[in-house]
Amino acid sequence: MQRLKPCFHAYSDFSLRLVPYRCALKKGEPEALEHQVLRWITPDEISLYDFPEADVPVLREYMALNADSE
Repeated sequence: MQRLKPCFHAYSDFSLRLVPYRCALKKGEPEALEHQVLRWITPDEISLYDFPEADVPVLREYMALNADSE
C-alpha cells in the first residue's frame, strides 16, 4: 500500500479532502457501497471516463506513478 498526496477540493456547496492510497487486492472482489457502479479500468482508459473534479489530481499522480514504473 502506498499513500498518495492528499488533496483538497472545494465545490460550490461543499468541500472535501481526499487521502488516496495505491493498493493491491489480495483476494475477493470489492463491493460498491458508495457508488452505483464499480469497474476495473487500466490507466490508459482513465481518459474515457468523466471523473469528478476532486479526483483529477489523484488520477494525475496515479498515472505519473504508473508511467514511472513501466
